[in-house]
Amino acid sequence: MALPRTNVLNQMLILTFILNLLPAAKADMNTPVQTPWDSKVSKDNPLPEYPRPQLVRSEWKNLNGKWDYAIAPKGKGEPKEWGGKILVPFCFESQLSGVHKQITLDDWMWYKRSFTVPKSWGGKSIMLNFQASDWETVVYINGKKVGRHRGGYSPFSFDITDFINKDDRQELVVRVWDNSGMELFTSCGKQGNPNHWNSNYPNSSGIWQTVWLEPVNEGGAVDLDINASLKKSMVSMFIETADSPASETNAKIKILDDGDVVAEKKAPVNKEIKLFIENPKGWTPDNPHLYDIEVALERSGKVIDRFASYCGLRDVSIDPTRKGPQILLNGEPLFQFGPLDQSYWPRSVLTPPTEEAIVFELEYLKQVGCNMVRLHIKRNPSRWYYHCDRLGLIVWQDFVCNKPFPKQKIDAQESKRWFSEQEELVDSLNCHPSILKWIVFNEAWGQHDTERIVKKAESMLSPEYLVSAASGWTDFDNLGDIRDLHEYSRFPAATAPSEESKRAVVMGEIGGFNVPIKGNNWVQYPEPALPDNPDFKVEGKDRRGGMRSNTDSADRDFVTDIKRPLFSQKNMATHYQRFIETLAQERYFGLSGAVYTQLTDMRHEQNGWLTFDRKVSKIDPERLNQIHQVLYQPVQERQKIFSFQSEWKHKGQKIQFPISADSDEIRNLSKYESAVYSTEFDVDEKPKQAVINVKLRSEHQKDKFGYLKVYIDDNLIYDDLSRHKKKETRITCVQLTEQQCGLLSKGGHKLKIEVDSTINFELLDVSIDKIVK
Repeated sequence: MALPRTNVLNQMLILTFILNLLPAAKADMNTPVQTPWDSKVSKDNPLPEYPRPQLVRSEWKNLNGKWDYAIAPKGKGEPKEWGGKILVPFCFESQLSGVHKQITLDDWMWYKRSFTVPKSWGGKSIMLNFQASDWETVVYINGKKVGRHRGGYSPFSFDITDFINKDDRQELVVRVWDNSGMELFTSCGKQGNPNHWNSNYPNSSGIWQTVWLEPVNEGGAVDLDINASLKKSMVSMFIETADSPASETNAKIKILDDGDVVAEKKAPVNKEIKLFIENPKGWTPDNPHLYDIEVALERSGKVIDRFASYCGLRDVSIDPTRKGPQILLNGEPLFQFGPLDQSYWPRSVLTPPTEEAIVFELEYLKQVGCNMVRLHIKRNPSRWYYHCDRLGLIVWQDFVCNKPFPKQKIDAQESKRWFSEQEELVDSLNCHPSILKWIVFNEAWGQHDTERIVKKAESMLSPEYLVSAASGWTDFDNLGDIRDLHEYSRFPAATAPSEESKRAVVMGEIGGFNVPIKGNNWVQYPEPALPDNPDFKVEGKDRRGGMRSNTDSADRDFVTDIKRPLFSQKNMATHYQRFIETLAQERYFGLSGAVYTQLTDMRHEQNGWLTFDRKVSKIDPERLNQIHQVLYQPVQERQKIFSFQSEWKHKGQKIQFPISADSDEIRNLSKYESAVYSTEFDVDEKPKQAVINVKLRSEHQKDKFGYLKVYIDDNLIYDDLSRHKKKETRITCVQLTEQQCGLLSKGGHKLKIEVDSTINFELLDVSIDKIVK
C-alpha cells in the first residue's frame, strides 16, 4: 500500500541544534519539557492520518478534535453541566488535552460531541471505531445506549446504524471509567496509582487514540488476518465478514509488487485463502520489502466492499544446533538489538503528539544502527507498527500486564478477563511483519499460573511468532522459545549454552546509563561532573546509581535495578562503547539479541539515548551507529590464553577451580572481607584484542548482592556484582581495552580475583581468550 514516506530526521537534528542555541525560556511548572511537535498539534483535527493502515477504506470521517467533557462521580447519570472542552484523542491527565486533571477510581469521564453522516453513506452500516480508550467505555447515540467495551489498549467498534436518526446532526456521548488495574485485575501497564497525582508513569485515562466513523455495506469485512511466509512463498489471508455465509460472498484479491500483479485469486470469505508468489522477496531490517494488497468483496456479481492492505514475507525460527540456540529470520541468524521504548510523551502521556513525532523516533533508531525495538507493556497506535514495517524495525511486543504483585491470589475469572484483553491485543496486531516476538510477563508483574497462560499464548501465536514466557526475574525452565534476561550490570552476563539446549538467550533489558541533561529533563536534574574513567572503573563515591544521587551508604554497589552508573554527557560515549564491545563478545556463547534501556528519558529516569523532549541525542547519532556496528559483525574466533578449570592458590594452598561459596576460605570470612585467589599464566605473544570470561552460577537472595574483582598483574580489570534472579550458570565476557591488552606482554603474568564475603554462588571460574581475526 503506497502510503507517503516522510523523512524528517535530518530536519529534526537541524531544528534541535537551533533550539539549543536559543535562550532558555522561563520554566513552566505545568510543562517542564516540551517536544518540538507539541506546538504543531492541530486544535481542530489532531492526528488526521487514517488510523488503520492494514485495512484501509477510502471513505471515513475523523472525530478527533474538541469535545465537551465532564468529570462526575461514578454511578451518576449524564451530567447536566459540562466542564469545558477536551482535545480528543489526548487523555485527561495530559496537557495537550487542555484538561490536565487527575482521574480517580471514583470518577466517570464524560465526553460529548455532535456529528453528521454524509448523505453518500445512505444505505450502509455506520461503524464507530475507537483505536483505544481506557478502560470501560460506554457509548450512547442520540440518548440511547449502543454498547460497552472493556479494555484499555486495543481497538474496538460499534455498529451505530440503528441509532442514527433522520436529523442532520447526531449526538454522541461516551462515558469512560478507568479501572487502572486497581479494583479489577486488568491490563494497565506502567500507569500509576490514579489516586496519586504526578506519578512517574502517569495514567492515560479515557480516550487516548483516534476515534473515527466509516461506512460499510452489509456483509463487508470486519476483520483481517494475514500470515505471509517466505519459506512457503505463500500469503495466507482470513477475511471475516458478518451476517454472510461464506458461499454468498467472495473475495477478489490482488497482490502487487511496485504496481505489478504477482498473485491473484477469487475465493469465499470466512475461511483461509492461500495465494502463492513466484520468486518472492523477503522482509528483513535491511530490505523491508512490502507487497501491496487490493481486496474487493463481491456478492451476486456486485462489489460490496473494497479495502487496501499490505504484507511482508518472513519466517522466524530457532536453530538449536548452533553454539547456543540462535534466532533465525528467513533461515539466517540475525543478532537483534534496539532500545526499550516505554513510549511516554511529556505533554501527551501515552499518545504520540503527531505522526511526524512517530516517524522521527523510528528513523532515529535506524540512523543509530538498530534493527529492533521492544515496545514496553503498551500498544502503540497502528500507524507506529506500519512505520516499523516500512522502515525495517523488528518489534518485540509485550503483553500489557497488571501492576507488580497486585494480589497474593488471582482467581480464574480475573485471569480470564486479563487474558481476553491480550487476545484482543494479538488479534489487532497479527498482520504486521515487523512483530517477531511476544513477551507474556515482564518482571513478574501480575505473573500468575505461568505454565498454563504461556502455553495458551503459544497456541495463539506459534509458529508465526516467538514467545518469551517471562522477560526478567521469574523464568520457568524450557517454557517458551526464549530465555529472556534483565541484566543491569555494567558487564552483562548471558546464560551459558550448557543451560539452554532449545531456547535462544536474549537480554530483554540491559544498561540504563544515567546521563541527565540540564534543561531537557522533567525534574531538572543537574548534569553530573564526575571524574574521567577511561577504563570504565567506577569506585567509591563515584559509584552513583541512576535515577538520583544516592547516599554514601548506598553508593557501595548496585543494590537494586534502579541504581545504575551515572555519567556526564562528555564521558558517556566512552563508557557506552566499552559496554557494547563487552555485549558483542557475549555472542560467542550464543547470545541472540539485547535491549538497551532505553530510547528516551522518562520523568524520573535519565537513561535514554534521547532526552525526554526528544531534542538532544546524548551521543552523536553517527557515533552511536559506529559503536553499534560491532554487534552485527561476524563472531570472532578465539584462542585460549588461560583456561577454565585451572589451578589457583589461596594463602599458599592449591585450589582447583571452579569454586563455590561453600568453600572454607569464603564461608569463614567476616562481613565485607574478601577471599583472594591468585595464579600465574604465560603469554606467547601480546594480543591485539583479548577477553576475560567470568563464569558464575549464583542465585539472587535479598540483601545478598556479592562483589567480585579481577586483576591482571595487580591492575583492576573487572569489578561487578552477582545479580542473578535464577540459579543458573552465566558467563560475562569483558572486552579488554587497548591499555589493558598492553598488560599481556610476552612472558609470565599474575591473575588474581577477590571474592566478597556476601557473594552467593555455587560455581565461579575465570578464563582469558585472545581474539583471532
